Amino acid sequence: MRFEAINLPAYGPFTNASLNLKEGRGRLEVVYGPNEAGKSSLLRAISDFLFGIPGQTGDNFVHPYGNLRIRATLERRGQPLECVRRKATTKSLRAGDDDEVVSEELLRSFFPIESRDVFQAMFGLDAERLQQGGEELLKGQSEFGQLLFSAAAGIAGLHDILKKLAEDADKLFKPRASTATLPRILDRLKESKDRLRQAQVSLTDWNKLQEDYQKARDEIARLESEILLKVSEAERYKRIQISLRLLGRRSELRDQLRTVEHAPILRDSFAADHQRAASDLIIKTGEVEGSASRVDELRGQVEAIVQPSDLLTREQEILYLYQDAGARTKAASDRDRLQTELRQAELEMIEKLRALGEPPDLDRAANLVVQTADKRLVQDLSTSRARLESEARNSRESLTEEK
Repeated sequence: MRFEAINLPAYGPFTNASLNLKEGRGRLEVVYGPNEAGKSSLLRAISDFLFGIPGQTGDNFVHPYGNLRIRATLERRGQPLECVRRKATTKSLRAGDDDEVVSEELLRSFFPIESRDVFQAMFGLDAERLQQGGEELLKGQSEFGQLLFSAAAGIAGLHDILKKLAEDADKLFKPRASTATLPRILDRLKESKDRLRQAQVSLTDWNKLQEDYQKARDEIARLESEILLKVSEAERYKRIQISLRLLGRRSELRDQLRTVEHAPILRDSFAADHQRAASDLIIKTGEVEGSASRVDELRGQVEAIVQPSDLLTREQEILYLYQDAGARTKAASDRDRLQTELRQAELEMIEKLRALGEPPDLDRAANLVVQTADKRLVQDLSTSRARLESEARNSRESLTEEK
């Protein structure tokens, strides 16, 4: 049987740590590292995977009991087995999905050692156990114990090694204090252990630091959320300020519109139509004035033509007129033409008055002439109304966009 992979999702100091041993099939794999790298924790994880996590384990200083997990893949004669060991009193061995319960007998069929102590004596030796076993063997001087220790640890020639160690021990523990190096080494070891103990963090302090760290993270998250909320409120206030300025402008425009609220609503082309009508009015007014003058002239000419009542007394005049028949004929012709022109001018004036929406009264036509001041007032009012309507339309569009 051999381990192909060991994964530690949550155990001791490890979080989602993994060790892939599949490529080392048929050869010796050496795992090494500095002090406190986690080698002893890995050895405990292998033992706990095979025999269960103890109820009072000390490997919960990072992850709580309920989250402790050890995942491993075993291989025996080409057949793999992947299991997950939980921290539980019963049914702690699960399949690779961490859900289906796996019997301990299946695991024992891959690894037939049933005692944790036997496993640790054969495969789980650490520096402390090696030192303890060596001291016991030195004290007991038992060949049987030496043989057992040699068989368990796979050490050949242990008797020669122990003899050499005894000779070295005699050199180290000579009475002369100046040459006794082991006490100095032990003193240094004790000092180092004291410094290590002072540098270590107790479980209570560790949990307190973890709690303070989590509180700090929660406070940071709360402050970040509050900052985002404040930024959102600030943006909202900016939009409100812009809207207030627009509302103020809207109120001003509404006040200006209120002064002309009774004015009729003009079509969009009113300004151009008004300018064109004003221009036509000026032209037509000039034509009316010219026609009126022409009518007055023609009336004067008509009134000037008077038939004498006493023809007999004006014989010489009649003879003169007879002799001057050409001139009279022309005058009569001119009179008819002038009367025709007068009637045509009057008809044109009537049509123009009707087009302007005025009654067809030729005698009042002269009163319809637009004064220069009135023309300028009409143009100013037209321009002001067009500008106010444009500003009101723009304000309505801006308010619609803000909503």
